[in-house]
Amino acid sequence: MNKAHSIFNSAGRDLLYVLGVLAASIIEFAVWVTGVSVTASLLVLIVGLLVWLTTVFIFRAIADVDRRTAGWYRRRPIRGDYRTNYNPGFMSRVRVVSTDPQTWKDLGWMIVNSTLGFAMATAAITVTGLVLCYITMPLWWWAISDPHMQYGTLNLGIYTVTSTSLAFVTTGIGLVLLPVAALLNRAAAAGHASLAARLLGPTPQRRISY
Repeated sequence: MNKAHSIFNSAGRDLLYVLGVLAASIIEFAVWVTGVSVTASLLVLIVGLLVWLTTVFIFRAIADVDRRTAGWYRRRPIRGDYRTNYNPGFMSRVRVVSTDPQTWKDLGWMIVNSTLGFAMATAAITVTGLVLCYITMPLWWWAISDPHMQYGTLNLGIYTVTSTSLAFVTTGIGLVLLPVAALLNRAAAAGHASLAARLLGPTPQRRISY
């Protein structure tokens, strides 16, 4: 019982993390595209520096959310490594954040997460949804008016679900594929969290000081 409970919790944790990655990747795409394009268009003006500074701190806030999320999944906190040696004055702060390697790691992370992270999460969630669809097939197959047009769900190529008996056959297929979906979620979540720790955490040299 405890082992089954542990497996269930682990699978739920993986799926929850992957769902979070999908939501974050969509938001981050909009944020970094908007931030970079607006900054680039205004950088020739002094207001562009203010926009750039604001954009950088928005990136940091979003990166910190991803650090916390990945740290929660890995059960180990991920710390940011930002320069804080600001001198008085606006230009000093602009110079420090612009030359801070973590600023560019945050931007790089957002680009990676909004593309690769989105693709990984979409694939894992699609497979999971399809497997759950197969498992619950007897509950809803009859409500679809044209099953032959439902490719990948009711129409599986080798047969089309047009009866309750075939729906239960599909449930069996779903149960067989359920471990595959769980492993895919585990791989996607663990790989993503590991990449987040590498890109959003301190360098190995700085890590020693924590």
